[in-house]
Amino acid sequence: MKKYLFIFMILLLTILTACGENTQNHAKPDAIRDELWEKSKQLSILIINTVNTSDKHDDYVPSVSGQYKRYSKELTNITEKEQELVDDVSNLFDTSINEFISRSFDEHSKEYAETKEKIEDWFGVSNLAYENYDSTVLSVYFDHAKQNEIDSDPVKIFMDNNNITLTAKDVQFNMSNNLDKDFAISGTARLDDYYNYGFDTSIESEYFNLELTPEDGDRWSLYLERAAFTKLFDELQDKGEVQVMVSATIPSGRFEPNQGNMAFVTKATWQ
Repeated sequence: MKKYLFIFMILLLTILTACGENTQNHAKPDAIRDELWEKSKQLSILIINTVNTSDKHDDYVPSVSGQYKRYSKELTNITEKEQELVDDVSNLFDTSINEFISRSFDEHSKEYAETKEKIEDWFGVSNLAYENYDSTVLSVYFDHAKQNEIDSDPVKIFMDNNNITLTAKDVQFNMSNNLDKDFAISGTARLDDYYNYGFDTSIESEYFNLELTPEDGDRWSLYLERAAFTKLFDELQDKGEVQVMVSATIPSGRFEPNQGNMAFVTKATWQ
């Protein structure tokens, strides 16, 4: 009986030791500065969670990871241990690309799993749970990522270049107070033949009509001078639909209550 009790105690001790290894608070090595340690841990948590859950942060992970790499390269007097940590966290992102972008769990998943184990050795499995994610640590990286997204948005660039401050939504929901003002709208355009209200068939000989459907809004009927936008008209006839970005305006002399989304185009770019 004592023999079996001894064996049981050994097994129990082994199990508890194994559990302890997975849940213990892995201490930061002295050779790694606090800021780098915390950024590395939080980015690792973010990447692992994104792979596991298709988290809403997906679109920003590449940018945030890139900023982490730039931050690490600018560190002065980086130690061997710090460089080892940076390399492992960077590899975690690099090997996770297939998983969280294409959701293609193939032979590359083995590389990701191996890199993930190295990260778990650094921080401990339990410490990498998403409940330990602190958004404030990487918040400046997310701010930069969002700003870069805004700065590279073609609609924003178009608006800045043409001194436009209004969007189609701004005008749509406050139309009577935004007459005679330029606004920007982009989307898929198709030729149409809708003439009505102040934009009736009396303008058809000089203006052609297109229906423009934005990605995130309601359709607009837009009217373009045939002489000024001949190339766009020809492309629409040839291709059927074209991605366009325009500035448009609703002249006060043409506006009629309840007319819906109708405007003249003053400038257009397309592809």
